[in-house]
Amino acid sequence: MAIMKERTWERHSNPWSVWTRVLTNPLVYLPVWNRSWCQAIPVGVWFLLNPRLFPPPKDVSSWATRSVLGEQLWTRKLRADLPMSINIFSALFFLVALYSAYARRLRDLITFGGLALVFKLWFLARMVAYYDEYLARPWRRRLRGSWVSRRH
Repeated sequence: MAIMKERTWERHSNPWSVWTRVLTNPLVYLPVWNRSWCQAIPVGVWFLLNPRLFPPPKDVSSWATRSVLGEQLWTRKLRADLPMSINIFSALFFLVALYSAYARRLRDLITFGGLALVFKLWFLARMVAYYDEYLARPWRRRLRGSWVSRRH
């Protein structure tokens, strides 16, 4: 995510981008379950295009918007903190869910896929807190040169 261009971050911070991405996340497991490259291609294209499909939001009042803006700020440097731990657990649960899909173990897929999603939402909540804390520091407001400052 850290390599996304500024314009892509802007567009991805649209709540429609965030929520359609979150709600369609289970689609990732279908091609693995079915062992189908034909299904993997449109799913991959969707997740590649999703952050670019929607216009930038008009303001930063949405929780989803602030989660993406917080992630943009957070990813500017490597960190060893709670959000990184949450992200690691989310990724591990996601990998176990992928294996469960491959092994066609529905109960495990639902359990671990659900845990991966819960941890992802927890991570997004931490990014909202990070963004709000970042804005609360007046000295940082003067240093912001990104589009975020132009939205206020």
